[in-house]
Amino acid sequence: MKKISLLACFYILSFATVFSQTQAEIDKMMREAKAEIDKLKKDPNNKELLKDIPDIDSLMNNMSKKENQSAIKDAITGNTSGLPEKNNKLLSQLPKKILTNTELSAYLQTLQTQLWQKINSGSADSARLTANQIGNDGEKLCGAAILTWFKNDAEAAVLLAIKAATLSLNDNTSLNNCAAILSMAGLDNKAIPILQVLLQREPNSSTVLNNMGQAYTSLGELDTAMFYFGRCIKIAPTHPEANNTATIICMKKGQTEAAKKYCQQAIEGGLTSEAVKNYKKLLPGNDISEEVDENPFRSYPFNEHDFKFPEQCEKIDDIATIDAELKALATMYRAMNKKLQDYADEKFRISKKMADQFQNNPAGNLELANSETIFTRRAGYAYHKIINPLIDAIRKIEKKQYTETRMLESELDVKKKELNRNQSAEAKACDQNNVCHVKVVAKYCRLTNELSNQYLPRFAVINRDYVKKMWRYHKEMFEALSVYARVAIRPGTFLKEAKEGERSISLMSILVNGRILGDGYELLYHDLICLDKTAEEIKRIEELEIKENYKCNLNISVPLGKGMGMKFSCDEFEIEGGLLIRTKYNKNFRSGQTTLYAGAGIIPGFGVSASQYVYVCFDKNNKPVDGGTQGEIRVFGEKVSLTTSINTGVKFEPGPLKPLTDVLPYLFK
Repeated sequence: MKKISLLACFYILSFATVFSQTQAEIDKMMREAKAEIDKLKKDPNNKELLKDIPDIDSLMNNMSKKENQSAIKDAITGNTSGLPEKNNKLLSQLPKKILTNTELSAYLQTLQTQLWQKINSGSADSARLTANQIGNDGEKLCGAAILTWFKNDAEAAVLLAIKAATLSLNDNTSLNNCAAILSMAGLDNKAIPILQVLLQREPNSSTVLNNMGQAYTSLGELDTAMFYFGRCIKIAPTHPEANNTATIICMKKGQTEAAKKYCQQAIEGGLTSEAVKNYKKLLPGNDISEEVDENPFRSYPFNEHDFKFPEQCEKIDDIATIDAELKALATMYRAMNKKLQDYADEKFRISKKMADQFQNNPAGNLELANSETIFTRRAGYAYHKIINPLIDAIRKIEKKQYTETRMLESELDVKKKELNRNQSAEAKACDQNNVCHVKVVAKYCRLTNELSNQYLPRFAVINRDYVKKMWRYHKEMFEALSVYARVAIRPGTFLKEAKEGERSISLMSILVNGRILGDGYELLYHDLICLDKTAEEIKRIEELEIKENYKCNLNISVPLGKGMGMKFSCDEFEIEGGLLIRTKYNKNFRSGQTTLYAGAGIIPGFGVSASQYVYVCFDKNNKPVDGGTQGEIRVFGEKVSLTTSINTGVKFEPGPLKPLTDVLPYLFK
């Protein structure tokens, strides 16, 4: 319920109670706090006092354990309402007017004398020793009182705080610290006269107003407490402790709507465990994370050029360059990832060692596991508020890229299939003409490249958006994790080491798992052909002339006897032989094709001979490309043939019978 604010020279408790500052202001206060503690430690007069003082993180962590002295008192008295009963006896002992400086000095000296007599001798001796070491320096005694409190000697801290205030009546910080320590020690009635003097001096101090409200609450004077809380909240609307105690008071009085209002303001200002408990009780159907302002935990260092990515491919001529750049970047990022992975592995190793140390002796190594800071709960809510939308955004951009890319691919594939059909038809018409085939391939290579160049810019638009957003979203997730690891986990714990290891490799994974350098450029190799030919080379191939009628002075036929013969010309070489069983070998020099024939022959006579073949045709790489049957009749040395091909169908060459075949169709009309 109660949290009193100390305004020590390093502001440590007032920092803990208010979270409305920006992260920069928080960091500045942390630096000032550490500087003041270091300053105290450097003073040789404080050596004995400060030798066991923890670092700033431990001090911050201890605050949460000491933030609610009234809760301890409730446990002792059995009070479950969270509010003490009205203590009329102590209230009646309060001064009727605000003390003057002279009266305040007398009041503090009398209080100190009374407490010296009541406090146990060990704490009293400790306080005397510290005071003797420091001397009559009110500022140093003030710091010593706070540090002694954190060393769990509340009684000695009270004595030192009163002595510091007595020596520094005009120092508001010393007076406030004295009142705060008295209240936290359960002496609220002794703190109120000091707070009244402070409030006269600083009527608009939300810290003093909150401390007054908390002190009166501890005495059961709820109406007076609400008066001071009202003034405090008017100055600082989201003051977490003033709003939280006001929530509890309104709940006790049955003022539910007012309680809800104060509770939401308390949550906005500080996400304490008691504020969370009250919120769940008052607003059970609400999501508490919606009440958390995540902006103080946001970091915006995004620079889309801090890591380099290639331009998207918009024409096939750039594919080789972009591909080389992608491979070089992938190699570089893998090397970077390896170094970070080594660092992460070392952090994980340290974390495991610390965890094992704690496991072996939990009582003696509690600090290794005690990882919470005052920001842990709020930072956790804020972290998930930041990353959950980013995770959704990543899923959406992945789905968007996949859907749009597949639709565009389907459209492109339809057009490519049409080109393939046309190419097959034209290639078939080329028959055995090798130059014709080459020209057809060149033509459709050009058409395919032109089609690809039409679609690559459209793919580039999709992929460019994907790469940019994927990088931004993962960078923002990395920054959110970095902020969380910095403010929500106490240094020196095994969780801190493990989280640092996780954080160090979280960003690089998107660069080495292929989601950006791979998926973001997936159309780079999409069914493109003729990448080894430039446009000029393709054009020259297309412009080759096919010369059917050329003069050749080489045309030799050599009979070899017994049905065998050989023919050699500029176009081909052919050898044929056999009577009943005939074979033939043909090599076409221009197309590079080889054809093997095997069949049956008829004994020649009367100037006429005949044969029937089965043949297989091989291309210049000796791969089968065609086959079929061929029948031949030789009439006085000239050939009449009928060929049936798998690729080209039926072909008839009449030879010397051509005049007859030209007139036969007309004879039978």
